Amino acid sequence: MTLDPIDWKSTREQAHQMLDIALDVLEKSREKPAWLPLPTEVQQHLTKENLLKEGKSLKKVCEDMTKDVLSSCGDNTHPRFWG
Repeated sequence: MTLDPIDWKSTREQAHQMLDIALDVLEKSREKPAWLPLPTEVQQHLTKENLLKEGKSLKKVCEDMTKDVLSSCGDNTHPRFWG
């Protein structure tokens, strides 16, 4: 068993896309409130999935993270967040 990707090229491309998304979130962090509650439907979606028993592709994880988490919160990336 290995954790190495089967396709390094597509993994590299996905990693670059994830970095672009992360930088977009940081760049736009001032435009959102310092804190937003995670919407109920997102909470329910995340608790329904059994993430430990079923694997997902890197692309699907990135899509889900962008849609379910990054679009809903600013939290500690916001300049006015004091922890």
